[in-house]
Amino acid sequence: MDVTTKIQLIDEAINHILLNLKNGLEIKEYEIDGISIKKRSPLELIEELNKLKRIVISKNRVKSVQYVFKG
Repeated sequence: MDVTTKIQLIDEAINHILLNLKNGLEIKEYEIDGISIKKRSPLELIEELNKLKRIVISKNRVKSVQYVFKG
């Protein structure tokens, strides 16, 4: 699964949790790409999903760039 898809799934999970909170339902567990997250409250779950998102982004940053000039 590519980085963009993982980030999109995490954002969708956060939106799903928030939508259900508005409807009076509390989601305290989520699984994305084989990673299961369980917390005591939906807000803690959202915090963990945001941490996961930051990890996914940081692992896929460009480490170096090489320029080749022809003259």
